[in-house]
Amino acid sequence: ALAQAPAAANCRADVAKFCSHTEPGRGRVAACLKESQWQLSAGCQQHSDVVAKRMSETLQACRDEALQYCTTGEVSSGRIGQCLKRENRRLSQECKALAKLLQKE
Repeated sequence: ALAQAPAAANCRADVAKFCSHTEPGRGRVAACLKESQWQLSAGCQQHSDVVAKRMSETLQACRDEALQYCTTGEVSSGRIGQCLKRENRRLSQECKALAKLLQKE
């Protein structure tokens, strides 16, 4: 999801420009891009907006499950997608479907 944003072609140049010294994983590159959000290319900004919208929708739909299975740090730092992927076996069908969609971004 948001952590996968660097893999998106729309953000590769922005990651190289703004986050080249950021270690990938655990949402660090996504957080780096967020810090530079006003300087991102239009394509990366659009991609980031889509991912953020899906993240918000997923969190709303899976709120109770996220609060039950994810740490406060995961929820507050935007790593909800990682948590939902890890806890996939425990999730409702609706939440599983949204989490899967989120991971494709």
